[in-house]
Amino acid sequence: MGSANQVAASFAFASARLGNVRSPTTLCEKAVYELRRQFDHRRGGWPAFSTEPENLSIGTTAMALHALRSAEIDDWEYFASPASQWLWDQQHVDGYWVERGAPDAVWLTTLSIAPLRVGTCLTGFESVQTMKEGN
Repeated sequence: MGSANQVAASFAFASARLGNVRSPTTLCEKAVYELRRQFDHRRGGWPAFSTEPENLSIGTTAMALHALRSAEIDDWEYFASPASQWLWDQQHVDGYWVERGAPDAVWLTTLSIAPLRVGTCLTGFESVQTMKEGN
């Protein structure tokens, strides 16, 4: 088995959102390091597993974008620009995202939309807060 990039993304995202509650910073740093290392800048996405770098994943790419944005990395654009374009390129002609192994198209589409909004990567919580504030 390869390293599960979705687990790294989930951990980095949760750790950043929760303020590293009960999780050593070094674990979050390792997760972010793995996401940086596994990114395929040439194609613009992340594979689900390090042992299958040729198979980029919509779900993993969307999760990694959420995680890196939440971790507030300095070189966010290095990842966000090509990954956002790759996600757009994967969108089904009818407007949704789907990939084998994902729970369903609604889940994957919801996960993919936030990183694509106007070149930003607002989380669902931030989007709701922004709407409530009228911005």
